[in-house]
Amino acid sequence: MDPQKSILNATKGIFFFGTPHQGLRIEELEAMVEDGSDPDRQRSRFLAQLQEGSDFLASQREILAPIWRTFERSIISFYETLKTPTAKKVSHKYYRFCFNR
Repeated sequence: MDPQKSILNATKGIFFFGTPHQGLRIEELEAMVEDGSDPDRQRSRFLAQLQEGSDFLASQREILAPIWRTFERSIISFYETLKTPTAKKVSHKYYRFCFNR
């Protein structure tokens, strides 16, 4: 048996917490990683993968779609009903969480 199929058959449930399936607005988060502490830009590249409209997220949806169709379990979605605070820079090295306006 295909190892991936075996894993899927053994799976009883999957939880995705804080998963931006459609992408994130990353402007405020970019300011946090572009402060010079990320010289090789790994964090910046990671954020770019999570932004709204990213090719990475689109490819992940394409890969997972056929798997979900074969998943013979219930899929229950949880999502936020209130706005989530976003980190914003308040000085050259401090951030606070506040709601986007």
